[in-house]
This record gives sequence, structure tokens and C-alpha cells, in this order.
Amino acid sequence: MNDFSVSEEKLSNQIKDRIKRLEISHDELSIQTEIPIATLKRMIKRPYSARFSNIIKLYSELGLSICVGQ
Repeated sequence: MNDFSVSEEKLSNQIKDRIKRLEISHDELSIQTEIPIATLKRMIKRPYSARFSNIIKLYSELGLSICVGQ
């Protein structure tokens, strides 16, 4: 079985890089995802602590995909 896990730091950096590349502000992202800005900022900093449903919303808005498995 392959281990495709990603560290929290790497995941956070991936999200930050994508936001920069898309040139989208946290305010805009908050409106588009319907995630409060304070929650959004916490999610970006500590994605492992975020609700899965919010991660899905964020990834979808950023055009990223996520694979979940056992």
C-alpha cells in the first residue's frame, strides 16, 4: 500500500501558493466559499484542524483536488 499522505505544512503552503497564483484576496475567497474570513485564515494556517466540508469548499474554489482514502 502506498503512502500518499501530505504534511500539514506542505498542504498549507500548497493552499497559500494557489491563492497567490490566482491573485485572490482572503475577503473574496471568504465570500465565494461562504466560509467566515477568520475561519478561512485558520484553515489556511492549520488545514488538518479544519472541517472536511470546508476543505472541500476551499479546494473546489481554488481548482485543487483532494484524494481521501484509508
